[in-house]
Amino acid sequence: RAVFCRQNLLVPSLGHLWCGQSPIRAHARRSDGHLTSAQANIFVHIPKPPETFFPQILRIQTVIRRLPVVRLDTQGERQLVAMEWGFATPKISKKTGKPISPYAWNNARDENLLKSRLWRDSFVKRRCLVPVSSFQESKGKAPATNVWFAMSSDDETGRPLFAFAGLWRHHQFEMQDKGADKDTFTVITTSANELIKPVHPNRMPVILGPGSFDSWLNGTETDALNLLKPYSSDEMRIAKEGVGIWSDPQAHV
Repeated sequence: RAVFCRQNLLVPSLGHLWCGQSPIRAHARRSDGHLTSAQANIFVHIPKPPETFFPQILRIQTVIRRLPVVRLDTQGERQLVAMEWGFATPKISKKTGKPISPYAWNNARDENLLKSRLWRDSFVKRRCLVPVSSFQESKGKAPATNVWFAMSSDDETGRPLFAFAGLWRHHQFEMQDKGADKDTFTVITTSANELIKPVHPNRMPVILGPGSFDSWLNGTETDALNLLKPYSSDEMRIAKEGVGIWSDPQAHV
């Protein structure tokens, strides 16, 4: 479930997404991201697209976390939509016995996708792509060192786009109220690769390059399971690191 706090953050922005020590903690902070039409077309062909998509979807210091996600529409075509981050499960107030803000599950462990009822149906029927240009893990405490990871690039300021493997579903409003009737997504995590292990020893998001997009969205369960593995360290790099580096300006899209 999501824990909204100021430490151990897993924070989405339209241009980047950063991960803290726990891959299930989240807090929305930034509001300055967008996808250009050229970048959007890496994920989905859009005839006569607007210049940008979903500007300022994140609101500073709120839990409104609507992000661009690529899924298949009812015709089997790729569709770029905005979804809220986190599968919700019911939460009842111990004092009143009434529904309150539900738990939000921001991450799904790869080994649980076919075991858990929370994930199984979405893994089989509703896989999606979460566009990303870099992400951050925090190392140590007081103060923590922020380490930003990106794809390999000849240009130090370059941030090639990639995707996190995700799942989506339509959230049933009866869990809370009519405002909860929405599409939501979660990010899948797997074992950490050699680049990330020194910072986060156990987990990392499942990363997909453009060559894997079609298999993830359209492939069989077996095809999708074969993609659930640590991304090659040789194709990644540490883009920047230091204390108090909570944003990656080069990652803004």
